[in-house]
Amino acid sequence: MSLGVAVAYWAVGQTFEQFGNVNQLPAGLAAWAPDAVFALAALYLMARMRT
Repeated sequence: MSLGVAVAYWAVGQTFEQFGNVNQLPAGLAAWAPDAVFALAALYLMARMRT
């Protein structure tokens, strides 16, 4: 499971890096976007956890 998450993070990072390279996104946004995507996914999954 962790290997799959790592590969997904790497793929998302590469995708946003390419968006930054072709100037579709500003460099700062392209650099932080994978972190933001995974942070939002983590918050969503944590909110759904039963306590």
